[in-house]
Amino acid sequence: KLKAKKVMTVGDFYTLHYLPYATQHLRSWSRYALYYRKHLKGRFGDLPLNKVTLADVQRLHSELAASGLKPATCDHYAKFMRRLLNLAVEWGLLTVNPLTGLKLFNADNKQQRFLNQDEMQRLMQQLDKDKNREVACLITLLVATGARRGEALQARWCDIDLVARLWHIPSTTAKNKTGRYVPLNDLAMAVLDECETRRSA
Repeated sequence: KLKAKKVMTVGDFYTLHYLPYATQHLRSWSRYALYYRKHLKGRFGDLPLNKVTLADVQRLHSELAASGLKPATCDHYAKFMRRLLNLAVEWGLLTVNPLTGLKLFNADNKQQRFLNQDEMQRLMQQLDKDKNREVACLITLLVATGARRGEALQARWCDIDLVARLWHIPSTTAKNKTGRYVPLNDLAMAVLDECETRRSA
C-alpha cells in the first residue's frame, strides 16, 4: 500500500508559502501577518490544511463579533482565511477550499467627510505658513491632485512633465496596479516649483 502523504499544516503553509509570497506581492502584508498572529495562529496553526472546516471559521467569525470587534474587522479575518486556502488550492497543496460558502457581515464602515469652503481656506493658510515644508508640500499636493499618499511619497521627477502639466503615476505605484495620468493645476504646479527650488538649493 502507498503510504499516505502527510498534509501540511496551516502554520507551515503560512510560514513557508504564504508569507514569502505576501511580502513580495502585497503592500498590506504586515496587516495580514497581524491577523494571523492575533487570532488565527492559535486556532488553526497546528491544523492540517484539509482539516479546516467552514463551521470552524464561521464560528471564529461569530466569536470575534461577540468580543466587540467591528463587523468589517471580523470579515477581514474570515476573508484572510479564505484567501489563504484559495492559494493552497491554486498551488496544489489542497484539493478544494471549504470556505467558499463563508457568510460575511459585508458591513460598510467607511466614512466620508468633505471640507467646506471655510475649512479648506484655513487648511491652505496653515499649510502655506507651516515650517515643516516637506509635509506641507505633500499635503498640498494631495489636495491639489486627489492622489493617494503612497503615490505622492513615491513620485519621481522623471514621471512629471512640467511642460504638459501631467503627472504619470505608474502601475507599480498605483494602488489598483493601473497606471494613470493626473493633470497638474496651478496649486500643484506651485508646490512642485517649491519642491524643485528646494532640491536645487
